[in-house]
Amino acid sequence: LVSDPGNIFHFYIMAEILQRGIPENQVNSRIYRLIKSILTARKAEIGMDVLLLYFLVWFLKIEGLMFKPDICNNCFKKGLAIAFLRDDYRGILCSDCHSSETIRVEREELNLLRWVFVNPPERPMPGTDQIDLKKNISLYIRKIEIHNDLTLKTKQYLQID
Repeated sequence: LVSDPGNIFHFYIMAEILQRGIPENQVNSRIYRLIKSILTARKAEIGMDVLLLYFLVWFLKIEGLMFKPDICNNCFKKGLAIAFLRDDYRGILCSDCHSSETIRVEREELNLLRWVFVNPPERPMPGTDQIDLKKNISLYIRKIEIHNDLTLKTKQYLQID
């Protein structure tokens, strides 16, 4: 399953993220459950871009690095319809609080994050046809790179930038 030509590069980047982003002696059962759920979903023929996005969001959440999609990081306004990613990737801002931030997180993208936090990946993700999966994958890969102060070498194989 992992070495299938249609899957290999997606699993390759997941492996690099795990290998470089988690300390060697850290035992976290949530990581193992995440990997198992990704493999199970792939067996059910869920698309690899969707699964990679799911993996990235959950990896960030498990590591305590994922922002909450429902709250402004500055004024704590809840129920955001759109948001702007802070330039340092450490949260989102509402329309009132953002100034120079250029990465806009649309309603559908926020809804997708809310969905990921409460659903397993084998359930069809709603709205994936309404968002740019590659843009979101690139965004969360960049967030991982910034927070871990590294450059993921395997991202070049995904052609996401």
